[in-house]
Amino acid sequence: MSRSSFQFFLCAAMVATAAQVANFIALGRGQMSVIIPLLNITPLFTVFFSAVFLRKVETVDLRIICGAVLMVGGVVLITSR
Repeated sequence: MSRSSFQFFLCAAMVATAAQVANFIALGRGQMSVIIPLLNITPLFTVFFSAVFLRKVETVDLRIICGAVLMVGGVVLITSR
C-alpha cells in the first residue's frame, strides 16, 4: 500500500466510524420506523459515490443501478404500513 492511498483509507475509515456513531445516536433518539428506512437507502449512495469517485476503476451500468433501486424498493415495501 502506498503512502498516498493510506490517506484515502484513513479518511474512509474516519467517515465510516462517524456514520456508525451517527446511526447509533439516531436510533437512540428517534423512532425506529423513521430511521431504519433511511439507513436502508445506503445502496443508492454506494452506487452514486462509486460512479463519481471510481470512474476509472469501476463501471456502473444499468444492471447495477437497477439492482440498487430494487433493493431500496424492497425495503420500502417491507417497511411501509
